[in-house]
Amino acid sequence: MEPSLDRLPGYIAALEAGWSPDTTRDVSKEQLAAIRQDAGEFLCGLVEHEGRTVTLDDGSKIPRLPGRVFWIWGSGSSGTETAFQPSSSTFCGSRNGLSSPRAI
Repeated sequence: MEPSLDRLPGYIAALEAGWSPDTTRDVSKEQLAAIRQDAGEFLCGLVEHEGRTVTLDDGSKIPRLPGRVFWIWGSGSSGTETAFQPSSSTFCGSRNGLSSPRAI
């Protein structure tokens, strides 16, 4: 499901319980702070990625791959982010562990 204000309380509960959507580091406290500062802006940041850049280890900046964040909803809440090459069917990876590009 796409992130939304009506589902945000469940997402907050998961973050408060120590769940982190990032598999490389715990970002739960950062995300809770961002939500408390401006929940609408936080949600926009999850779904709007065009025009943003990523800073590489060498300091150079490159365009961020467009991506979509989806929340997986069940008995609890979870999130996943997918990335893809524009105008292609190549899947570049996701935050939930997939990292090898593959055609879809």
